[in-house]
Amino acid sequence: MGDISVHGMIGSPFVRSALVALEEKGQGYRFVPLKLDALRTPEYRALHPFGRVPAFEQDGFVVYETQAILRHVDRAFPEPALTPRGLEAAARMDQVLNTIDSYLFADAGAVLGFNRIIAPRILKVDPDEEACARAEKRVARALGVLAGVLGDKPHLTGDAMTLADIALACHLDFLAATPEGERAIAMVPRLAAFGLRMAERSSFVDTTIPALVRRFLPKKG
Repeated sequence: MGDISVHGMIGSPFVRSALVALEEKGQGYRFVPLKLDALRTPEYRALHPFGRVPAFEQDGFVVYETQAILRHVDRAFPEPALTPRGLEAAARMDQVLNTIDSYLFADAGAVLGFNRIIAPRILKVDPDEEACARAEKRVARALGVLAGVLGDKPHLTGDAMTLADIALACHLDFLAATPEGERAIAMVPRLAAFGLRMAERSSFVDTTIPALVRRFLPKKG
């Protein structure tokens, strides 16, 4: 297979999920970091018509939507497998992926990410404190549900790591950068411990913000 490019914003848990999956597969790639205003350009909209991240490109084949990218990577590079073979375990993986997208991020994480990261650092505006307080409650609820799925298992579907583990760990790290997310994670020790274990994997170490900056951003001077 030819060269792979992943387009996205550094710090996005969705972008990081795609990069971690490639790292776990031992597959080389080029990361194309984007700024917020780049998402509205015709060039990027040709890759992702909705102007979201990430976008995946390989030999003229383009795919967007994180779950589609993750499953494509897992099918294109079979080892190590990141989808369970068992029907019930695979269904649980899909359930977790959708829970993360619909309830952990869209319903709460996006609010915290915007108000605690994008608003003050990029847009230079004050965060909406009431919105953050509401989002903290929703994050706590979603994390409680996900902690129940994890239970006492090392991974969400059992002994082996799957795409669901990658996605959840990336979102936990993203949420931990906000005070509300940090508090919510502290309330579910088993998820906190899971996040710490995942953070020790080389695929996560190599996709931290400092690591991506060193590897892919042009050096000044």
